[in-house]
Formats: sequence, C-alpha cells, structure tokens
Amino acid sequence: MAFYADHPASGIFEPPLQQGDIVFPIPFVAFGIASVARLADQVNDTARLIVTDLTSTDDAPEIGKLVVSYERKPAIVVSQSCDIERGKNPVLVAPIRTFQSHFPEMTLGSNSFRTRIKELANPGKNPISFPLPPIQRDGFTLPYSLVTFFEMQNIVPSDLARLRDLVKVRLSPDGLGKFQERISYLFGRFAAEDDLFFAEEHKA
Repeated sequence: MAFYADHPASGIFEPPLQQGDIVFPIPFVAFGIASVARLADQVNDTARLIVTDLTSTDDAPEIGKLVVSYERKPAIVVSQSCDIERGKNPVLVAPIRTFQSHFPEMTLGSNSFRTRIKELANPGKNPISFPLPPIQRDGFTLPYSLVTFFEMQNIVPSDLARLRDLVKVRLSPDGLGKFQERISYLFGRFAAEDDLFFAEEHKA
C-alpha cells in the first residue's frame, strides 16, 4: 500500500487543497493568558506594547492584538475537503513533529522502534496522534513523524490561497482513509449522549 500519492507532473494537485494534505511551513503560535504583550497602539512603524493579564476583567479589552511566540513546522490539513471548497470557514491544521522529538531515546529500525510504530498505528490504542512514514520529494523531507491533534489551530479563510501554495505532499487514497479513521476515533472518543446538552425540563 502506498501511503503517499504520486506528485503530479504539473506540480499542482487537483483539487489544490484537501483533507490530509501536508503543508509547510506553518507557524504555530503559543502565548500565556496571565502575562502577554498586547499591542496598545501603533503609529506608522512604532508600536507601544503593554504586558496584560488577559483574564482580568479590568485591564484586558474584549478584542485586541498580541505579540506571541511561534514555531514553524509541517502541518496536516484536518478540515473536511467539502468545507475547504466552500472557502467560508477557517481551515483546521495539526502540527507534525518528528518521531525522534517524541522518543529521543529510541533507535530507528530497532525492535522497540517497530513495536512503538505498530502501537501508534492502532487507533484504539492511540487516538490522539497519527504516525507518518518518511518521504522525500522535491526538496521537502519528512522523517518518521507524528501528527499531534491536541495542538491544532485554525488558518483564516483569507489565507486559503496561500495555504494551497504550501502543499508539499498528498496522502494516497489508502493513506487518507487511515487518516480519516484516526480522526473519527479522536472525536468519537469524546462522544456523549444527545440529551446531555439539554436542561432537565427539555429532555425527551
């Protein structure tokens, strides 16, 4: 089974962006909520920043701009392809981290490595991440890696065209099927009874 689709001779995938596409580089941001640099005002190229507690009801405005740290990483598109085609909703992406960054003590190709990959490939045992085999294509190299679903973020719809330009690798139909299966396990893990969301007087 081929995990990745062949790269088109034209260099352009059709459709240009779909669920399971691997894009690079994507900046993933992180910031604190109790002490963060907030943009107070800006005149031309001069900005004034204020360290703000965003949880304070007195000091923090409801809407604002922040200075945040970021890390550029490969990412995989999690949003459904039909939602992407509509172009109205943010596109959900999940970061991809190398296998060795998760398991630095493990030697690639060892018996323990093979055992761990098999465990990670089992959605029942590992619904929160998704293993990716290595690939090298057109100047882009991805070693053994893991998609980490608990670090997902949204890309605004206005950046959809740019996101299409960043597609490096597309999953094959078989690979995409495995990815979709993992997503269903992830979200199904948190499923609840329908009446949980109603007040007692509104339950059937």
